[in-house]
Amino acid sequence: MRSTKRLAIAALALLTSLACADAGSFTSDFNSGPPSGATLQDSAVVANDGGIDNSGCLKLIDEFTSGTGGVVLDDLDGGTAIVSFTATFKALIGSIGNGADGLSFNLAADLPSSGLNEEGGGTGLTVSFDTYANTVGEAPSIDVKVGGTQVASAFFPGLRPGRYVDVRVQLKPDNTLTVVY
Repeated sequence: MRSTKRLAIAALALLTSLACADAGSFTSDFNSGPPSGATLQDSAVVANDGGIDNSGCLKLIDEFTSGTGGVVLDDLDGGTAIVSFTATFKALIGSIGNGADGLSFNLAADLPSSGLNEEGGGTGLTVSFDTYANTVGEAPSIDVKVGGTQVASAFFPGLRPGRYVDVRVQLKPDNTLTVVY
């Protein structure tokens, strides 16, 4: 059975669509409470401290309780099909606890209203940063899913460094995806 400690996210700090010059964008430093256009799910909170240099941050869950948490952004492009985007953010998957479970970045029109976890949700794109091996050799890994089906996976033992790391998820118009952690 999967550990109960779960982190999840639907979309994170900075999301910029590159599809056209007037594409939507989202930016937040989380210093002024929950940002406009973002819906917090389950145990997610915007905290006044805990971020880089003790600034504000989005906390999906704390390290001492179990559950799920996420944030879903309003449609930034008014229903226009997204052919490319770049999302950059800093992520901290804590180093306390038993190593479960991770987080996910999702781009989909049909995300659930609660219960997002490291495995992702919706029928769009999921990038899963999975820290806990449910079966031998399954994790730690960065997995890519399209329509709920895994299309790529890379073993990645450095997902829990205990510090903030830069993350970049970029989809290009030629359907190539780059993930940097």
